[in-house]
Amino acid sequence: FETAFAGAEKFKVQIGDARKDLAAWDTANGAKPDNAIGTLATQRAYLAQVVTGLQQQCNNTVATYNADARKILARDWRSTDLPREIESGDYCK
Repeated sequence: FETAFAGAEKFKVQIGDARKDLAAWDTANGAKPDNAIGTLATQRAYLAQVVTGLQQQCNNTVATYNADARKILARDWRSTDLPREIESGDYCK
């Protein structure tokens, strides 16, 4: 459980960093999805895909943690400082 929770936390940080990179690129290039063309569109699409990919990995990790957490008694396998379940709603945004 420690590994899965640490993985979810890692993805959460990486998503935030990737969002910052995308916002910085938008600011530097004045490009948004509706007006980026050519190479700019490709660069922006790549940065947006990084965010999406990290969110998907995060969601998968959270789903695995939650599924495994429901299968066992917390006192048998999970440290007391870990959550019973990770709220999946906005966790990976």
